[in-house]
Amino acid sequence: FPTRRSSDLPETRVSTGSQFELREVDNGTGGTNLRFTGFASVTGDSAAYQMEDFLGPWTESVTPGAFGKTLSEGADVAFLLNHTGMTLARTKSGTLKLSEVTEAKGSPVAGITGLHSEAMLDPKNPQVAAMRSAVDRGDLDEMSFAFRVMRNEWSEDFTRRWIQEVSIDKGDVSLVNYGAN
Repeated sequence: FPTRRSSDLPETRVSTGSQFELREVDNGTGGTNLRFTGFASVTGDSAAYQMEDFLGPWTESVTPGAFGKTLSEGADVAFLLNHTGMTLARTKSGTLKLSEVTEAKGSPVAGITGLHSEAMLDPKNPQVAAMRSAVDRGDLDEMSFAFRVMRNEWSEDFTRRWIQEVSIDKGDVSLVNYGAN
């Protein structure tokens, strides 16, 4: 039986809800940066979401620990708006830091596990200023991430998928206005 997804196809998933914060912080040179922190992916069966393709619907979740390998290998990841445009922060330059929270007890947001991001953004960048305005107004309130599935498991009837390992190298974490799922 053929699988529904191949590991060479990029995918995106969205974390809905206000699980991020945008805050002005001192940059150490008399000016300020904007520090964006939030979850680009929420993990665990309690964070399951519905997906659909030409073969029909299924329920999917990302397993805690799915980001460990790609993060330990130094994935090069960009912070974008809606998965497009100019890079606003990046792991390679050190302006984006990613970590995986696997235990709800130690989470910076009560009880949430997943891919946590912290981006230092330049408020002089016109795209950052526009993003800040949209966040302040409540127009942007969801996050997403672009990735490749490296390991996953399906139920026998293909109605349930558990993503067990991903690669986010050359992928992104994004602030988005509409979630895909």
